[in-house]
Amino acid sequence: MEPGGAKGKDARERRRGAIEAASAVARRLAIECSHPTILKDANNTIVHLAPAPVVAKVGTTMIRQQALALLERELSIGLHLASRQAPIAPPTSSVPPGPHSHGATVLTLWELRDHDPDRNFEPALLAAALKRFHEAFAGYPGELPAFTGQVEEAGSVLSDPSRTPT
Repeated sequence: MEPGGAKGKDARERRRGAIEAASAVARRLAIECSHPTILKDANNTIVHLAPAPVVAKVGTTMIRQQALALLERELSIGLHLASRQAPIAPPTSSVPPGPHSHGATVLTLWELRDHDPDRNFEPALLAAALKRFHEAFAGYPGELPAFTGQVEEAGSVLSDPSRTPT
């Protein structure tokens, strides 16, 4: 489908809604956000609340209840990993990380981590980081879904072009 077609319009509306929700939450929490910028738009939309060093992970492709449950679990895991100094971009500590809502949209707030997507890391460094991550995650006390459910959901999304973000 062409960029100006229905899918392109849906993507533009999703991005606009993500920026609107993230900006509204930023205003409510007194986060300086004069230039909200989309960093990634896939199953969730990631918005940098520039110039603040905070990003919003906005649930934009699911119904509110699904997005809320997934973002709550992800935030719980992120807080657990951050408390154990795992190598992650942690939930923000400058304001409550959420989940927050604006209308029917839910989002969580995370610290911005600058990165160079073209940088290559030594395999040993990556292996050490992965080991630290797994060690920190091993003690997670929360409930996790069976992985098979995620595989089935991915298959369902991939088989339905209307559920695949553009």
